[in-house]
Amino acid sequence: MHNLIIRDGTSQAMRALPALQDGYFHLDEMTFHELLDVVVEFAGLVRFHNAEDQPEGDWSPFFRADETVVMSRILAFDLSRETERFAQWWRDTPEYDGVRGNGAGVRAMIGASPVPELVVTLNDWYVALSQAQTDNGLALRTVLRAVIMQLSRRASGVPRVIESMSLREPLDAVWSEAEHLPHSPMATAATHEPDTVPGKADVRADFHAYMKAIEMVRKEALARLPASLQSGNHDPAIGLLIAFVKQFEKLQNKLNGYTQKFIDFYYERMLGSAPRGVVPDRTWLVLRRNPDARDVVVPAGTAFPAGVDAHGHDIVYESEDELRVSGARVTRVQTLYLDHNGYSMPENLLPEDPDNGATGRKWPTAAWFEDVPCGPPGVEHPQAWPVLGAPKPGAGITPHSAARIGFALASKVLLLKEGERAIRLTITFADERLVTQLGHIADAVFNTPVEGAAPSVDDGEHGRETASESHLRRQDLYLKILRSLFSVSLTGEKGWIDIAGYVPGLLGNQMTLSFVLAPEAPSVVRYSTALHGENFDVDTPLVRCVINPGAYLFPYGLLRNLPVTGAQIDVDAHGCRDLVLYNNIGQLSAATPFAPFGPLPRLGSYLVAGSTEMAAKRITRFSLRIEWADLPRVTGGFGTWYDGYDVRLTNEDYVASVEVLAKGGWLPVGDAPRPVVPLFHTRVTPGKGERIDNAIVWEVGSLAHLFEPDEGVCPAHPLTWGPGAKNGFFKFTFAAPAFAFGHEAYPQVLSSTMLANSRKRMWRRQRPMPRAPYTPIVNTLSFDYSATGAISVDRIANRDEDGRFLHLFPSGWESLDMTSYPAPELLPRFEDAGNLYIGIDANDLGDTLTLLFQLREDSRPVRVDDDVDEVRPAGLRWSYLSNNVWKPLALRDVLTDGTHKLMTSGIVTLRVPDDIGNRNTVMPDGLYWLRVSANRDMEKYCSLYAVHAQAVQVRRGADVPPDLPMVLPAGTIARSRRPLPGIVSVVQPLPSCGGRAPETREQMRTRVSERLRHKQRAVTPADFESMILEAFAEVYKVKCFANLSTRHGPVDCVRPGQALVVPLPYWPATKDGEQMPMLDGNVVQQIAEFANALSSPWASVSVENPVYERIQVRCKVRFTDRAGNGHYLALLNAAISRYLTPWQDDVGYRTHFGWCIRQHDLEAYIGSLPYVQYVSGFSMLRIATVVADPDATAAAGTDTQTFTLFDTARRSGEATALQTDIVPLYPWSIAIPVAHHAIEAVDDDKDYAGVPTTLSQLEIGTTFIISDDDHERKTDRPA
Repeated sequence: MHNLIIRDGTSQAMRALPALQDGYFHLDEMTFHELLDVVVEFAGLVRFHNAEDQPEGDWSPFFRADETVVMSRILAFDLSRETERFAQWWRDTPEYDGVRGNGAGVRAMIGASPVPELVVTLNDWYVALSQAQTDNGLALRTVLRAVIMQLSRRASGVPRVIESMSLREPLDAVWSEAEHLPHSPMATAATHEPDTVPGKADVRADFHAYMKAIEMVRKEALARLPASLQSGNHDPAIGLLIAFVKQFEKLQNKLNGYTQKFIDFYYERMLGSAPRGVVPDRTWLVLRRNPDARDVVVPAGTAFPAGVDAHGHDIVYESEDELRVSGARVTRVQTLYLDHNGYSMPENLLPEDPDNGATGRKWPTAAWFEDVPCGPPGVEHPQAWPVLGAPKPGAGITPHSAARIGFALASKVLLLKEGERAIRLTITFADERLVTQLGHIADAVFNTPVEGAAPSVDDGEHGRETASESHLRRQDLYLKILRSLFSVSLTGEKGWIDIAGYVPGLLGNQMTLSFVLAPEAPSVVRYSTALHGENFDVDTPLVRCVINPGAYLFPYGLLRNLPVTGAQIDVDAHGCRDLVLYNNIGQLSAATPFAPFGPLPRLGSYLVAGSTEMAAKRITRFSLRIEWADLPRVTGGFGTWYDGYDVRLTNEDYVASVEVLAKGGWLPVGDAPRPVVPLFHTRVTPGKGERIDNAIVWEVGSLAHLFEPDEGVCPAHPLTWGPGAKNGFFKFTFAAPAFAFGHEAYPQVLSSTMLANSRKRMWRRQRPMPRAPYTPIVNTLSFDYSATGAISVDRIANRDEDGRFLHLFPSGWESLDMTSYPAPELLPRFEDAGNLYIGIDANDLGDTLTLLFQLREDSRPVRVDDDVDEVRPAGLRWSYLSNNVWKPLALRDVLTDGTHKLMTSGIVTLRVPDDIGNRNTVMPDGLYWLRVSANRDMEKYCSLYAVHAQAVQVRRGADVPPDLPMVLPAGTIARSRRPLPGIVSVVQPLPSCGGRAPETREQMRTRVSERLRHKQRAVTPADFESMILEAFAEVYKVKCFANLSTRHGPVDCVRPGQALVVPLPYWPATKDGEQMPMLDGNVVQQIAEFANALSSPWASVSVENPVYERIQVRCKVRFTDRAGNGHYLALLNAAISRYLTPWQDDVGYRTHFGWCIRQHDLEAYIGSLPYVQYVSGFSMLRIATVVADPDATAAAGTDTQTFTLFDTARRSGEATALQTDIVPLYPWSIAIPVAHHAIEAVDDDKDYAGVPTTLSQLEIGTTFIISDDDHERKTDRPA
C-alpha cells in the first residue's frame, strides 16, 4: 500500500477524446502561411532562360519581395524540424572542444549543424524586407535587425566560423556591424586570438539562442500579419495570389470536414444514435385551501404557469399526481437525539447491555431536544436543523438544548406550606437491576469484579489495594453517580422551587431521594398551569425529577428500562403554625396568647386542633409544640405554687387525654383507654432546683394511625370545626388532676386562710396567703407531623387517586399505570437515538397525507445491511401517535418516498391510519403526530429547513426550448393556469431540479465512443469512470480503485474482486469555511446501485466520498510594500489556497489522487509572487481524518471522528531527517487548503528555520488535535 503508484481519476473534461474533436486530423492540413510558403518554394523551381537558353534566375524574388509573403514564410518555418535535426547532429557529432589548429574540422562540425541554416534563414528574411515601405514591414525589419545584431555579438566564436564558411547566400552587412561596436565581444575577439576554438557546447548554446530569436520574430510577424493583409500595398499579382489562397481555404475547410461527417455518418446512420433530448426539470408546490371550504381535488396534469421564455412562450409545469387539498398544516416540528460522545467518561467504557459486552451499542452521553421553527411555505429559512437531531461532524457548534426527560410524582402529601420540611421519595423497582447496573459500571471504571477479594490494583507507593479500600472506592463511585442523577423541583407559590441537592439511597430494589426545604423556602402549593407551565392533568402538588445533563454519568443510560411497581412520598414538617383551634368555649387563634382549656379549666375542658394542610393526608405522626406563658417561677413547680391548698401535686400530675376525630366519631370509643400527654415538663436547673419548663411537646403517638384523611379539604375549602366535622381533628381533654388548677378551690382556701389569720395576732403564726390559681396560657403554638403517600402503578390510573406517577417527555407527559406501554418504567422509553416529530393541525387528516421535506443537500452515504434486526431494525422508521402510544407505520402505508429516506428534498405520501388521534399528552395536545426515527447514521441524513403538508410535484412540459435555463428559481410559480375553486395560495418553496439540457453533438460523440468501448459492461476502472460520468452530470471527477475496499478498514483494504469508486463534485462557487466538497448521500447511493448493476455478479463495488486532508502553510514573509501588509496577507492566503486546490486549472496542483505536495514547490511559488520579496521559516501542517474500521464503528454505536496532525517542521517517530513533502495517508485522500494559513509578515531578511507548531499556535476546530505518539506513528505514513 505504501508504494502504490496511483493514477489520477477521470474528469468530465477528460472524457472527450482528442481524435473525435474538430481539427484533430485534416485531409489538407496546410495553413494559409504554409500555402504561401509553398508558392514561394514552387516559384523557385520556375526558372528564367536567357537568349542562350541558359538558366538565369527564377520567380521566387518576385514573391519574396512582398511583406505579407515574408511574414507567412516566417510563420511557416518549422521549428520542431530544426530541433529534431539538432538532436540528431548532437548524437552523431564528436566533441572538438579544446582542439587547436583544426579549423577545417571545426568548420565541418558547425557546418553539419542546423545553425548555419538558421543564420541564412534570418538573413533571407531581413534581406527580403529591405524593400518594405509600410509600417508593418519596417517594424518587422527593425525587429530582425535587432535580433541579428544581438546574435552577432555572441562571444562563442561560432558566428566568426560561420562567416568564414561558404554559405548558399552571402550575409548582409548587418552581420558584421557588431564587430565595429566598441566593447562588443566580437571586437574583443578580433583583437585577441582565442586560445580555443568553438566546441559542441558553444554550438548548442548558439542554436538555442537562434531558436529563441526566431520565436521572437514569429511572434512579431503573427501580430503584424492581419494588418499587412488589409494594408492594400500589394502588387496586383501578389494580391490575386493572396485572394486565391483565401478562397482556397473555404474549399479546404469543406474538405477537412470529411472526418467529422464520416464520424456522424457512422454514429447516426450506421449505429442509429441520436443526441439525447432535454430532461424536464421538476419542483414542488404547496397549496392552501380556504379554511371554510371543503377539500379540493387537484387532478394530475393541472397546469401551473411559470412566466414566459425569451421568445414570449409560456413556461408551464404540470402536476404529476392527483392531490386532495385539506386543511392539514404542519405547525410543530421537534427533534430528539440521544448523543454518544466517544470521549466522555465513563460512558465510553459502558455497553448498553452488559450481557453484550463490547459489541453492544454504547450508552448515551446527552439528550438534545429542539423545537424547530415552523414558518409558512415560501419564507426563507436562515438555518437548517439536523433532521434527526444529530449534529453533523465538522459542521461546527450546533445550537441545541438539553431534553427534559424524567418523572414526576403528584400527591396531596406534598402540600407543605411552612416550617422546615423534610421530603423523602422512595421508588420501588420490580427487581434489583439498578444495583446490578451500578456494579457493572464499577467493574468497567475500576476494571475489577465486585465479588470476592479485590483483584490486585497497582497503586504505586501504597502497594496493592485491599478489599476494604476497593469497597470504599466503589461506594464513593455509587454516591457520585446517584447524587447527581436528577434535578429536583417542586411546585411553589411563585413557580418551581429548585432543590439544591439531595441525599440518595439505594437498598435492594428501592431508591430514595431525601432533601429538606428550609423554613424560609416558599410554600409548596398545588400545580397550576398558569404558574408552572406544562399542561399536567393534576390538581395536587408535584415533585419533578428531571435527569441532570451535567451529571457524572448521563443518567438516561442507567435508569431507562427499569420497571417500577410504585413510589412513596414521606414528609416530615416541623414548626407549622397554620392550625384550626377550638375549645369548649369557642374558636381560638394561635396568633396571640390564648387559654387552651378556657379561663376556668377543669376536668373535661378540651382543646381541639386540626390543620387544613394536614387534613387530607395520611399522617403517621402528629405533635403540638407549646410554649406556655406566665408559668409559676418557683422551685418545685405546681407543688410549691399550690402549697396552701391542702393538695399534694407534682408537675407530672397534669395530663390530658387524646382523641382523634375519624368518620364523624372520636376514637378510641367507649371505655377504651385513651393515650394521655403531659401538660407540663419539669426541668432541673443547676442552682435553682426543679422548675416547670415553658416548652412541651404533645405527641399523639399511635392515634396518628387512626387519623382519616378528609378528601374534601383543600386550600379552597379549608378545614372547619362544627357538628358536621367528620375528620381532621385531635382533641386534648384535661384529664388530671381532679384539683385542676384550683380555680374552684381558691375562694374557699383564701377565705379560710384569711379567717385563720385573723384569729392569730402574732404574724409569725399566720399562714401564708394562697397563691392565685394558674390559668394555662399558650404563648406560641406550632405543630409537627409526618405523612406518607403511596403511589401504585399496578392498577389503572384514576385522576381522583391520592397520587400519580408521571413520565416527563421533552414536550409532554404521561400518567403511568399498568397499561403503560411497553411496561411501567422509571423513565420514558425512547427506542431510537434519533427522532423527528411532526405535529399536524387538522380537523381530519383524511385518508392520505403528502409531506414536502425541504432539506439541505448535505446527506452522507448511509450503510445498507442485508440482515435487519427485527427488534431494532436499521434505517428510518415511521410511527404515529395513538392514545399516547407510538405505533409503527407499516411499510405499505408509506405510499411514495421522494426523499429517498431523507437523503434529498421531496414528497412523502402516507396512508393515514384510522386510529391516529390528536388527544395525547406525551406530545403537545391538539395535533396529530408523526415520528421518523433511526438508531444509527443519524448525522448522515440531510439537514431540515421545513416540512409542509399539501404538496404536489410538478414537472416542466416536454416542449422545452434548448436555450431555456434548467433551474426555475423558488417563488416563480404562484398560481394555476385555470382557477381552482377553494385554493387560496400556491407557493413554490424550492427551486427546480433534475433537469438536463439537450445533448450536443460533441457530447453525443463522446457518449457513443465510450459506449463502443465498454459496451455497457463495467470491467476495467476506466469503464466504471466513464459510465458514471455519463450518467451523473453532477460528478466532476471519479476514480475507481480496483481490488480495493474500505469495508474492513484502511489497513485491510486490498480485496480482490472488489472495487472502490470515489466520485468528486464540482468545487462550490462559495465555500463555507472548512466545509469539504462531497456528494450527498443520495447521489452516492444512486452511483453505487448504478455501478453494481453494470458490474460482474462476482464483483462488489462500493462508492464512498473521499477523505480530505487539509493542508496549512506556515511561513514568514517580507512583502515589497510593507505599508500594505494586511492587504498582501489576504492576497497571499488566497493565492496559497488556490495553488493547493486541485479543482483550479490555472495554477498549482491539479491532481486529486496520487498527489504529493513538495515544500520547495510551494516555497518557490510564494517567492515568485510579485508582492513577495522574501519567504522563510516555511513548514506545512497536514490535518486528516483517521479512517476507522466500519465494523468496529458500527459495534461501538458511535461515529466519533479521530484526527491526526503532521508537521513538516517536526521529526516523526525515529526519523533522523525532516520529511518536507506531504503524501496522502490513503489512496482515496484528497488535499485541500485550510481556510486560514499561518502567515507572518516580517520586516527583515533573516533566514528563519521552520519551527514545530506549539499548543498556543493551534486553532480549535481546525488544527487543534489531541492524539498519542503511538497513534501518530501509525497514521503518519503515506499511502
